[in-house]
Amino acid sequence: FSSDKMLDFIGEIRSRYADRYIFIDSPPINESSEARILAEISDEVIIVVPHGMATNEQVEAAIQIVGEDKVSGLVYNN
Repeated sequence: FSSDKMLDFIGEIRSRYADRYIFIDSPPINESSEARILAEISDEVIIVVPHGMATNEQVEAAIQIVGEDKVSGLVYNN
């Protein structure tokens, strides 16, 4: 995900679809290095929280990994 090819791809979809939001789904950021890389190259991050299955500490840890300034919001799922 951190290759030049991936960065070129992200740049291409940003310019091609400048009037749209692009969503990239990833595994949980607390468990996946790929998700952390995607968060780094993304403009903003929406954290999806499985209702009743994640602790406050896990949610806080995910926010800290991403960085509060990049988190656009939380979505509670299920």
